[in-house]
Order: sequence, then structure tokens, then C-alpha cells
Amino acid sequence: MRPYGVLLLATIAIGGAIATEAAEAAVITYTDRAAFQAATGTTKIETFNSFERDLSYWSGGTVDVGDFTLSGSATSHIQWNRIDVPRGEIPSLDIDGTPFASTVTGTSTSFTIKFDSEIFAFGADFATISDDGRTTHIDLGLGLPQIDVPDLQSGFFGLTSNTAFSSLTFAANSNYDGWSFDNVEYGNLRAPISHSVPEPTSVLSLLALGSLLIGGGALKRK
Repeated sequence: MRPYGVLLLATIAIGGAIATEAAEAAVITYTDRAAFQAATGTTKIETFNSFERDLSYWSGGTVDVGDFTLSGSATSHIQWNRIDVPRGEIPSLDIDGTPFASTVTGTSTSFTIKFDSEIFAFGADFATISDDGRTTHIDLGLGLPQIDVPDLQSGFFGLTSNTAFSSLTFAANSNYDGWSFDNVEYGNLRAPISHSVPEPTSVLSLLALGSLLIGGGALKRK
């Protein structure tokens, strides 16, 4: 094969690789807060401790927490779908003796955490999620497969993404699932999962180079 042909194929391969990388999104999940924090950069933590009374987001309601809002579509289990100042009503939901948020979702109902700004990392302490044979998944709205939450009677679950997202929608995979969460940590990555994607002009330059090589080869043959 002539040298300009090799270069042209290399140019096409690079362009294809760039297009593939630009389309990729990657999510990593964690069940240990220390490991999650090692992967994150600047984060904030919401403990719900500033709330002094219950606030419901049942049946389409919304509660503004500050940097994010909580909303649910469930029309039953009003005692679950709220920020709860613990009174011992449902002991299994109480994570650390302080206010927490809870919800019940089904296959046709969901619960959404909507952030005011895009983030790359989210984690929280959960209780009774995906337990007793029930499972819950998360949709980040990035066109990725759903993220299944592991069985956590009580424990941490978090995730990081190389693509920014601003919402997490939780729903049960079958029947219903009731759970709570607290100590929400969110923010940026310490070292984002890097895919170096040149500007579109760089891709065009590569294609232009390939055209020049073809033209140069044709002139030499004449």
C-alpha cells in the first residue's frame, strides 16, 4: 500500500475513534463512602438537619432543599414520601437519628432528585432500599442503561459519571420499594474519567489532511 494510503486510513481511524469517544458515557458505582470521596473533588453534603417539621412531596409535590429539589409521583404511602423529622413511626427508615428523606416507588411511580446545577457525583446513606426481594434502579437521563441499586438494609451507595447530569430518577423494577436516605453528598470528580475529545475543527482538519494526501498521491502518479 502506498504511504499516502496508510496515512489516509490512519486519519479515518482517528476520526472514527474521536466520534466513538465523544459518544461514550461511563458511570462507576460505590458502596463505600471513603472510596467515593477518593474519586470526588469538591463536594457538598446535605443532612436535612435544618428541617424542623415534616415536608411532603407526595402525589407530585416538590420540596426545595437548597441545591436540589425532591419530588415524587406516588399517590399512596403519604407517611413515606416526605422529609421526616424522626419520631419513631417507621424505625427501619431512621438512619442516624436525625431528619431524613423517604419514598415509596413502583413500576409506574417514581421519585426524582433534581439539582439546580449539573454535577458529576452523587452518594447518600440509604436504608431498606432494594431489600426483601424488591429492587430499585436509577436513571440519570443520559441515555445509559438503568443503574440497579444493591440490596442495602443500611449503607452507602454512590456513583460518579464522566458526563454531567442534573437529575436522578428512582423507580422500582417490580411491584414497589420503600426506602429512605440521608447525608447526601454531591459535586465534581477529583479526576474526571477522561476522554480527550478535540474540537470539531480538529476533526475537520484531519479529514482535510486525508483529502490532501489523496490529491498529492494522484498528482505523483500522473
